[in-house]
Amino acid sequence: ATGRGFYTLRWEREVEAGEVEFGCNYRGVASQGGRELETRDAFGGMFARRRYRVAAGTLGIVVEPPDHPGSVSGGQGGDHSLAQDVTAQFQLGWDWMQGIPDRSTGFFGPVEWRAESLARDCAVLVGPSPSEFEAVGTLSSAGVVEVLVDGERVAAKRLAAGDFSLPFRRRLAPWFPRDFDDCCRLHSAEFLVDGASADSFEFGARVFESFRSNATGGRAF
Repeated sequence: ATGRGFYTLRWEREVEAGEVEFGCNYRGVASQGGRELETRDAFGGMFARRRYRVAAGTLGIVVEPPDHPGSVSGGQGGDHSLAQDVTAQFQLGWDWMQGIPDRSTGFFGPVEWRAESLARDCAVLVGPSPSEFEAVGTLSSAGVVEVLVDGERVAAKRLAAGDFSLPFRRRLAPWFPRDFDDCCRLHSAEFLVDGASADSFEFGARVFESFRSNATGGRAF
């Protein structure tokens, strides 16, 4: 059997209240109690991650193939209608075998559940100079956000729910690739919301510049 209907898959599990996140190819629609859940990644694409806030109960996820499967006849890769979608054209063959015009519909990795976080997508971005930084993330609800770098507070502010950005200045040892002197220097970052830890990770600080090389006439980094 072939066709989009045959390769449309459904996954169901009982979950506790919290958040779920998953990646799939090509379009994933989550629902609870017959109602589709809203997500900021409500679009198709094999590289997109979907994140949903869920209540306790049965969670259902429908995974659909690409919107333009086209025809698999005509040799390697089919007729390449898939080029209209953000996905792989076909699966690579093994050894000397011809590539398989398969759409690889399904999940990319597990469906992950976690308790709803105080803040998510936290990161430290390097500014135009090595001493300028920006702490960013998304707050689930309003609160006081504190940012610690190497155990010291570098920024703190009461913020509303939603995306946030907290600029700060600090001199940090730069990160260099392995085999360079003093390479691979990482710094610790922790984000707190109303005094409770929301996220923590390590990061490297490095500024990259792009310019046109007079020697080659091309772009250099």
